[in-house]
Amino acid sequence: MSLIRQIWLLVIIITAMTCTGSLVTSLWSNRHYLEDQLQIKNNDNAASLAISLSQQSGDIESIRLLVSAQYDTGYYQRIRLQGPDGKPIIDLSDKLPPAAAPEWFIRLLPIESVPGLAQVSSGWQQIGSLEVISHSAFAHGVLWSGAVR
Repeated sequence: MSLIRQIWLLVIIITAMTCTGSLVTSLWSNRHYLEDQLQIKNNDNAASLAISLSQQSGDIESIRLLVSAQYDTGYYQRIRLQGPDGKPIIDLSDKLPPAAAPEWFIRLLPIESVPGLAQVSSGWQQIGSLEVISHSAFAHGVLWSGAVR
């Protein structure tokens, strides 16, 4: 093999390694960014729902109605309200919706949706603690489309 072919082969290998390294680094940082955004979203949604629930004066039926309405938007994997004794008052959960990303991609780069937690009270009386977990399928779809681009 001539020296020029060896140099071209070396340039092609280095370029391929650089592009692969750039893709991996980009996917890794975007994954962490999306996890952070999901955690912020979960915390904000838990806090705002807890404020709405706290204004229901402890009426369990109104609380169930509000939680169901929030859950029915379809963006949540789980919304759970536990009483002060630890027993669940409301526990709504669903499987993940179909993602726009392939299954192997989701297994390779899992995105963990950290639950948002908030306390629900009526005046000085604690009603319970609220846990909100959003679906991560949308984040996987965004990560997949970024990888394809």
